[in-house]
Amino acid sequence: EDISETDVNNLLVLSKLSTDQIEGITHAHKTPNVLAAKIHKHFEPYLKLKIKNSIQIQPGSHGEVEISTPVYVPFQQTGILSLRKSLARKGLYTSGITFKNGWKGKPTIIVTNNSHAVVELFANEEIGEISFVNNCSL
Repeated sequence: EDISETDVNNLLVLSKLSTDQIEGITHAHKTPNVLAAKIHKHFEPYLKLKIKNSIQIQPGSHGEVEISTPVYVPFQQTGILSLRKSLARKGLYTSGITFKNGWKGKPTIIVTNNSHAVVELFANEEIGEISFVNNCSL
């Protein structure tokens, strides 16, 4: 189910509340239970990114990795990309990729293979996650 930008900004405030507080608001203000489900679906503290197409990255070279996961960075937040530890152990890394508030789309990220072996990434494999940080805390 798609979620609009208005929903994102409205739910952002609620996403900072505890589950008990959300349930209290749900019952006290007759807000549909769907709202709480949307909060948990779209406002986990991170967003897992999946690879669109398989790619092989040669040792010592860079690769462009298309992401199939849509990304929307909520108002007053910044998204910070972290690669999966298993890929980092293979020698893959990125250089401080961040997404500014309001960024929307399916990104292409640049990765570098710093190992002596080919690193193969497969379609639908999780490459990493974006953690969302409130801009006030940066």
